[in-house]
Amino acid sequence: MTTSARNAFGDPDSTLSRRSYRNCRSADDGRMELRIEARDLPGRDCPPAPGFPGYRNIHVGVQRRDRPGELLQPRPGDAASASWTLDCVLTFGPAGPDLRGRYIQGRPGGRFIYLSWGTVDEAGTFTMFRRAKLMLDGVA
Repeated sequence: MTTSARNAFGDPDSTLSRRSYRNCRSADDGRMELRIEARDLPGRDCPPAPGFPGYRNIHVGVQRRDRPGELLQPRPGDAASASWTLDCVLTFGPAGPDLRGRYIQGRPGGRFIYLSWGTVDEAGTFTMFRRAKLMLDGVA
């Protein structure tokens, strides 16, 4: 999985690097888009095994901060690829650059995004069974 970012003006050269932090601070008010791109998703079904119930109709989406039941654009687990674009704001504090937004979790210096995996029933209800942290300190 890869992540990249663009500033509010869609500048393709703006990624979350030391260079773009300086560019964003001087070029705009810090509004950015963080794009998550996923490929080689594991599948829509996971068969049962001893001590494991198995899951059907698996989907993945980005979990909103403080609202585990609210997902941004759930995608089927067998899609060839998936992507999500998150609006965020780059700020600068004593610890350095910091991203904030509706889907950005954690404290400054330890920000992350949750990718939530779950099943979708016939009524369209998503039930999470696992989630993964995408740590933002490694985004370059």
